[in-house]
Amino acid sequence: MSKVPLLRYEGVPSTSSSIPWDHICTDSDDDEIKDVPEKITIHVFGMKCMKCVNKIKAALGEKKGVNDVQVNLEEKTVTISYIPTQIAPGDLREALDDMGYDLPDEVTLNVGGMTCQTCVDKIERHIPTVVEGVVKIKVNLENGTAFVVFKAPATPEQLVEAIDDMGFDPSLRRPPDQCRLNIEDPVSIKNVQLDSCTLHIKGMSSPACAAAVEKHILTLEGVESVILHLLAAKAEICFDPKLTQPARISYAIADLGFPSEIMD
Repeated sequence: MSKVPLLRYEGVPSTSSSIPWDHICTDSDDDEIKDVPEKITIHVFGMKCMKCVNKIKAALGEKKGVNDVQVNLEEKTVTISYIPTQIAPGDLREALDDMGYDLPDEVTLNVGGMTCQTCVDKIERHIPTVVEGVVKIKVNLENGTAFVVFKAPATPEQLVEAIDDMGFDPSLRRPPDQCRLNIEDPVSIKNVQLDSCTLHIKGMSSPACAAAVEKHILTLEGVESVILHLLAAKAEICFDPKLTQPARISYAIADLGFPSEIMD
């Protein structure tokens, strides 16, 4: 039974899996990128006026590792320039949430049946008109995916149904808390019960780092699948508890140079 990599680089362009392992996030790379800022844009609801803008700028601006904060009231976004080795994107989202603002959910769907840019444009134009709550949708023809930012009352299931009604073949990516073995796989005939865990991983500053971490996790005995959230700085891992445990996985990631801790 093959292991299943399920990466989700939230809002960040993906990198090729052909990048040489020894050229990704090595110690020498750390010296070069440790002070290089990254930018993320977070959709934020509940901002109404310049008082909100100033409040967000002041609260985020005083955090160590944050270089600049730009707030766009019209587009309902907050763009933050930060040093990834000093503060994690997940901490920035948490800070906004603690301030009482509403952060929408995100999901990545697999979409089969797309053959050209016309298909991409059709989905991106149509879905916000039929599913209430869709804030943004970005379709990637090459990867066969749709990244959707949404809020209530929209649900991932509604998004799948709407894209299916258009004649495409969408599906939700399998979350670790629904770990299942393929019943058509002969190996699955064995009574194997999979478990899942979520790890908070520090130091991932780019898609290349995330790819390195994902590749390393999948080499570990007992690991079956990974969903890696770069901006949230976490990995959701499906594993066989008879072969490994969350603590062992966490130690292995730390040995790679990315400190991690078990979140659940």
